[in-house]
Amino acid sequence: MARHLLVVRHGIAESRESFALLGRNDEHRPLTIDGRRRMKQGVAGLHTMVSDPGELWSSSLTRAVQTAELLALEYDRPSHETDVLRPEARPEAWLDWFRGIRSDDVCIVGHDPHLSSLITWLLAGEFRPAVELKKGGVAMLEFSADGPAASRGAVLNWMVTPAQLRTLGS
Repeated sequence: MARHLLVVRHGIAESRESFALLGRNDEHRPLTIDGRRRMKQGVAGLHTMVSDPGELWSSSLTRAVQTAELLALEYDRPSHETDVLRPEARPEAWLDWFRGIRSDDVCIVGHDPHLSSLITWLLAGEFRPAVELKKGGVAMLEFSADGPAASRGAVLNWMVTPAQLRTLGS
């Protein structure tokens, strides 16, 4: 049986610059009210495409955690945090972590350019991003059941924009 990886970029968050002016750490930057509303509608659209995303994991940064919480609510499952989805994490660390997950289906929530770079690395073995995952966008990757997940071992099944998801969710 193939393994599936659902990759979700967090929703629209407060402006980095405005948040910094308040003297707050970027790790705590939350989704905007509109970002939360749009993400909730996008998650409803995603549910029309994916009935079960599997285990749900996110970066520990507030905007990713809040996005994962919307997914957890929609799919009625817990979400977990991991440091391998933080923006500065190395793809090799993520891959070691992913190989240790027992579930065949995994959903991850994180940040860009980290996620776009990770997707490109999993598809082509390149570290510079060749795809662009918009805020609230989603990609579905598949790994063969014949061997362990590896760089250049994934196939991109589909990728949708946040606007497409919101259309499906309305």
